[in-house]
Amino acid sequence: MNGLLVELGNWGRRYRGDFIAGSAAFLVPFLITWAFKGFYDIITITSLIGLVSLILPLLLSHKKLFPFLINAWRKDKFNYPVNIGILSGHLFDNKETKGPSHPFTDFLPEEWYDAFSSDNSFRVSWVLAKDISDKFDIIINPFGEEYPETDKPNHSTLRQIIKFVRNGGVFVNVAGLAFYYSWDGENEDITGPLLKTYELDTIPGLLQPKIILKTSDLMDSSLHNYFGVRTTFFKESVIPVRSVTDEFFNDLASVGKISTVKEFRSAYRSEREDAHLKPLLKADYPIQDAQPINFGCYPISILKFGKGYLLLNGLKLEKARQSDFEKEVEAIRRVVRKLSTIGDL
Repeated sequence: MNGLLVELGNWGRRYRGDFIAGSAAFLVPFLITWAFKGFYDIITITSLIGLVSLILPLLLSHKKLFPFLINAWRKDKFNYPVNIGILSGHLFDNKETKGPSHPFTDFLPEEWYDAFSSDNSFRVSWVLAKDISDKFDIIINPFGEEYPETDKPNHSTLRQIIKFVRNGGVFVNVAGLAFYYSWDGENEDITGPLLKTYELDTIPGLLQPKIILKTSDLMDSSLHNYFGVRTTFFKESVIPVRSVTDEFFNDLASVGKISTVKEFRSAYRSEREDAHLKPLLKADYPIQDAQPINFGCYPISILKFGKGYLLLNGLKLEKARQSDFEKEVEAIRRVVRKLSTIGDL
């Protein structure tokens, strides 16, 4: 029932002008007829249903009522046990022998599966790329900067991921710059535009334009194009982290008993009006220059997008740094805990 009310509220928010115009078009002849013929001559089941169907979405989309409805819906959705899907790397079936590589993560998909399957609070299963859907509450991409793509020329799987998040799911990227590479079962390919640069032509001594075929522009990535998120562009580095004031995440920095992470491509800004970026872990990346400065970034962050969230881990996961893996697992657990308690992050 909560889902239906939320959807009606969404319609009211999306088509507010149309509903107002429809209500006015309905009410004017309704009131004129009432004035000349009387109330009981115009009240029918059909007229009441028509009036309610126009006004109800407007009422449910009210800025004070709609957040209450959607938070109640999320609390119900993320009530335990929570359905977690782990992308297996396969596209249409489990027969493909070669899977995606693991850019910037040493942890295998099986280790993500084991991290949650031993807890009765979660129902964990493997997910084919073609089966990404709203039947899961959380989907984890364990392949770092790469994700399995059923239709690489059209980014069909990536668009399905966006739909999954908009509809209220939580999608987790475990390392590096999310959606930087796609995997179609045969080849890895960059998803953003090719990087353009210049090289010195030694004979005339002039700069000549050059395109680097295996590198995408970090400032114009798929993560930015689809979600509006900017990330750092420095080399991976171990840096100290600090916690946020949110009571659900205020000691995340100390998880694993080490208050540092190996930062790589962490989010620091959202540039879409319909998206909201929130840090779950903060850090300052030191930049050595004539005058050294600290660049603020969020090694673990959550992006609110539509009714759902994108959990971004801007880290390089290494087996030698088990604490970074533990921080990410704990961040997922706390996201679920807060959503099931409050209904919002």
